[in-house]
Amino acid sequence: MRNSPIYYYPVVGRKCTGAVYDRISIEDMQQNHPHQFTLFILGYSAIQGNHNPRTSAVLQHVPPAATYMEVAGVHGKPYQEYAGDRKMPEQKVADFDPADPKDTLPVPSRFGGYCNHGSVSFPTWHRPYVMLVEQAIGDVADHLAKAFEANNPGEAGTWVQATKELRFPYWDWAAPKVVDEGLPPVLMEDNLASGR
Repeated sequence: MRNSPIYYYPVVGRKCTGAVYDRISIEDMQQNHPHQFTLFILGYSAIQGNHNPRTSAVLQHVPPAATYMEVAGVHGKPYQEYAGDRKMPEQKVADFDPADPKDTLPVPSRFGGYCNHGSVSFPTWHRPYVMLVEQAIGDVADHLAKAFEANNPGEAGTWVQATKELRFPYWDWAAPKVVDEGLPPVLMEDNLASGR
Protein backbone atom coordinates (compact mmCIF):
# COMPACT_ATOMS: atom_id res chain seq x y z
CA MET A 1 0.00 0.00 0.00
CA ARG A 2 2.77 2.49 0.87
CA ASN A 3 4.21 2.06 -2.61
CA SER A 4 1.12 3.28 -4.42
CA PRO A 5 1.34 6.54 -6.38
CA ILE A 6 -0.53 8.46 -3.66
CA TYR A 7 2.39 7.90 -1.32
CA TYR A 8 5.15 9.06 -3.63
CA TYR A 9 5.81 12.65 -2.60
CA PRO A 10 9.23 13.87 -3.75
CA VAL A 11 10.73 16.95 -2.12
CA VAL A 12 10.55 19.69 -4.76
CA GLY A 13 9.57 22.70 -2.68
CA ARG A 14 7.26 25.42 -4.02
CA LYS A 15 8.57 25.35 -7.58
CA CYS A 16 5.27 26.02 -9.42
CA THR A 17 4.75 29.54 -8.08
CA GLY A 18 6.16 31.43 -11.06
CA ALA A 19 8.90 33.26 -9.15
CA VAL A 20 11.24 33.13 -6.19
CA TYR A 21 9.85 34.78 -3.06
CA ASP A 22 11.62 35.66 0.17
CA ARG A 23 10.82 34.08 3.47
CA ILE A 24 9.40 36.59 5.92
CA SER A 25 9.25 36.51 9.70
CA ILE A 26 6.17 35.06 11.35
CA GLU A 27 5.53 38.44 13.00
CA ASP A 28 5.71 40.25 9.64
CA MET A 29 3.45 37.66 8.04
CA GLN A 30 0.85 38.03 10.77
CA GLN A 31 0.92 41.85 10.77
CA ASN A 32 1.41 42.73 7.11
CA HIS A 33 0.43 39.72 4.98
CA PRO A 34 -2.96 38.57 6.33
CA HIS A 35 -3.84 36.37 3.34
CA GLN A 36 -0.54 34.51 3.54
CA PHE A 37 -0.90 34.21 7.31
CA THR A 38 -4.41 32.76 6.98
CA LEU A 39 -3.27 30.27 4.33
CA PHE A 40 -0.23 29.32 6.41
CA ILE A 41 -2.25 28.66 9.57
CA LEU A 42 -5.00 26.74 7.76
CA GLY A 43 -2.46 24.77 5.69
CA TYR A 44 -0.35 23.86 8.72
CA SER A 45 -3.46 22.89 10.64
CA ALA A 46 -4.67 20.73 7.74
CA ILE A 47 -1.49 18.68 7.42
CA GLN A 48 -1.74 18.09 11.19
CA GLY A 49 -5.22 16.66 10.62
CA ASN A 50 -7.06 19.55 12.33
CA HIS A 51 -9.66 20.32 9.71
CA ASN A 52 -11.78 23.44 9.91
CA PRO A 53 -15.42 22.52 9.09
CA ARG A 54 -15.56 25.35 6.55
CA THR A 55 -12.51 24.10 4.67
CA SER A 56 -12.52 20.32 5.19
CA ALA A 57 -14.03 19.52 1.79
CA VAL A 58 -11.10 21.25 0.10
CA LEU A 59 -8.56 19.57 2.35
CA GLN A 60 -9.44 15.95 1.66
CA HIS A 61 -6.62 15.92 -0.87
CA VAL A 62 -3.68 15.93 1.56
CA PRO A 63 -1.49 13.07 0.34
CA PRO A 64 -0.69 10.57 3.11
CA ALA A 65 3.03 11.30 2.74
CA ALA A 66 2.36 15.04 3.27
CA THR A 67 0.71 14.60 6.66
CA TYR A 68 2.36 16.10 9.71
CA MET A 69 3.13 12.68 11.25
CA GLU A 70 4.94 11.50 8.12
CA VAL A 71 6.83 14.76 7.60
CA ALA A 72 7.70 15.10 11.29
CA GLY A 73 8.79 11.45 11.29
CA VAL A 74 11.51 12.33 8.80
CA HIS A 75 12.99 14.53 11.53
CA GLY A 76 12.83 11.89 14.27
CA LYS A 77 10.46 9.32 15.71
CA PRO A 78 9.01 6.86 14.80
CA TYR A 79 12.32 5.96 13.10
CA GLN A 80 10.89 4.42 9.97
CA GLU A 81 11.21 5.02 6.26
CA TYR A 82 9.43 8.11 4.97
CA ALA A 83 6.14 7.12 3.29
CA GLY A 84 6.82 9.54 0.44
CA ASP A 85 9.79 7.49 -0.74
CA ARG A 86 9.22 5.35 -3.80
CA LYS A 87 11.26 2.34 -2.64
CA MET A 88 9.73 -1.12 -2.82
CA PRO A 89 9.40 -3.02 0.50
CA GLU A 90 12.38 -5.25 -0.30
CA GLN A 91 14.52 -2.15 -0.92
CA LYS A 92 13.66 -0.56 2.41
CA VAL A 93 16.12 -1.28 5.15
CA ALA A 94 15.29 0.20 8.53
CA ASP A 95 18.18 1.97 10.20
CA PHE A 96 16.76 1.37 13.66
CA ASP A 97 16.29 -1.94 15.42
CA PRO A 98 14.96 -1.74 18.99
CA ALA A 99 16.50 -5.17 19.74
CA ASP A 100 20.00 -4.19 18.60
CA PRO A 101 22.27 -2.73 21.34
CA LYS A 102 24.04 -0.53 18.79
CA ASP A 103 20.74 1.31 18.33
CA THR A 104 19.69 1.48 21.98
CA LEU A 105 22.96 1.89 23.87
CA PRO A 106 24.24 4.25 25.04
CA VAL A 107 21.15 6.06 26.17
CA PRO A 108 20.01 8.06 24.33
CA SER A 109 20.41 5.88 21.30
CA ARG A 110 22.56 6.93 18.36
CA PHE A 111 19.73 7.01 15.85
CA GLY A 112 17.43 10.02 15.75
CA GLY A 113 15.67 9.57 12.44
CA TYR A 114 17.02 10.97 9.21
CA CYS A 115 18.07 14.27 10.81
CA ASN A 116 21.77 14.90 11.24
CA HIS A 117 21.68 16.77 14.55
CA GLY A 118 25.15 17.35 15.90
CA SER A 119 26.77 16.89 12.52
CA VAL A 120 28.47 19.33 10.16
CA SER A 121 25.97 18.24 7.51
CA PHE A 122 23.00 19.43 9.62
CA PRO A 123 22.47 22.79 7.83
CA THR A 124 22.47 21.24 4.36
CA TRP A 125 20.25 18.37 5.51
CA HIS A 126 17.79 20.73 7.16
CA ARG A 127 17.24 22.84 4.00
CA PRO A 128 15.35 20.13 2.07
CA TYR A 129 13.47 19.19 5.24
CA VAL A 130 12.12 22.74 5.58
CA MET A 131 11.32 22.61 1.85
CA LEU A 132 9.22 19.49 2.47
CA VAL A 133 7.25 21.15 5.29
CA GLU A 134 6.78 24.27 3.16
CA GLN A 135 5.70 22.15 0.17
CA ALA A 136 3.09 20.23 2.19
CA ILE A 137 1.60 23.43 3.63
CA GLY A 138 1.78 25.19 0.25
CA ASP A 139 0.01 22.36 -1.57
CA VAL A 140 -2.93 22.67 0.82
CA ALA A 141 -2.81 26.47 0.60
CA ASP A 142 -3.08 26.23 -3.21
CA HIS A 143 -6.37 24.31 -2.90
CA LEU A 144 -7.67 26.70 -0.26
CA ALA A 145 -6.80 29.84 -2.26
CA LYS A 146 -8.63 28.56 -5.33
CA ALA A 147 -11.68 27.65 -3.25
CA PHE A 148 -11.68 31.03 -1.45
CA GLU A 149 -11.61 32.88 -4.77
CA ALA A 150 -14.30 30.66 -6.30
CA ASN A 151 -16.57 31.36 -3.33
CA ASN A 152 -15.66 35.07 -3.13
CA PRO A 153 -15.37 36.47 -6.69
CA GLY A 154 -14.62 39.95 -5.33
CA GLU A 155 -11.30 38.62 -4.01
CA ALA A 156 -10.17 37.08 -7.30
CA GLY A 157 -6.40 37.27 -7.65
CA THR A 158 -5.85 38.01 -3.96
CA TRP A 159 -5.71 34.53 -2.45
CA VAL A 160 -3.97 32.78 -5.35
CA GLN A 161 -1.25 35.44 -5.39
CA ALA A 162 -0.86 35.12 -1.62
CA THR A 163 -0.39 31.36 -1.91
CA LYS A 164 2.21 31.81 -4.65
CA GLU A 165 4.21 34.08 -2.34
CA LEU A 166 3.70 31.85 0.71
CA ARG A 167 6.90 30.45 2.18
CA PHE A 168 7.47 28.90 5.59
CA PRO A 169 8.03 31.91 7.89
CA TYR A 170 11.00 32.20 10.20
CA TRP A 171 11.49 33.41 13.75
CA ASP A 172 14.82 35.09 14.43
CA TRP A 173 15.83 33.54 17.74
CA ALA A 174 19.05 35.61 17.72
CA ALA A 175 17.32 39.02 17.45
CA PRO A 176 18.20 41.39 20.35
CA LYS A 177 14.54 41.75 21.36
CA VAL A 178 14.34 38.02 22.16
CA VAL A 179 16.31 38.56 25.38
CA ASP A 180 13.50 40.73 26.77
CA GLU A 181 10.45 39.49 24.87
CA GLY A 182 11.13 35.77 24.37
CA LEU A 183 8.96 33.93 21.87
CA PRO A 184 6.65 36.10 19.77
CA PRO A 185 3.02 35.94 20.94
CA VAL A 186 1.91 34.34 17.66
CA LEU A 187 3.80 31.17 18.66
CA MET A 188 2.03 30.94 22.01
CA GLU A 189 -1.50 32.26 21.52
CA ASP A 190 -4.49 29.95 21.33
CA ASN A 191 -6.43 32.36 19.12
CA LEU A 192 -4.73 33.90 16.14
CA ALA A 193 -5.63 36.92 14.06
CA SER A 194 -3.86 38.84 11.36
CA GLY A 195 -2.71 42.40 12.09
CA ARG A 196 -5.05 44.13 9.69
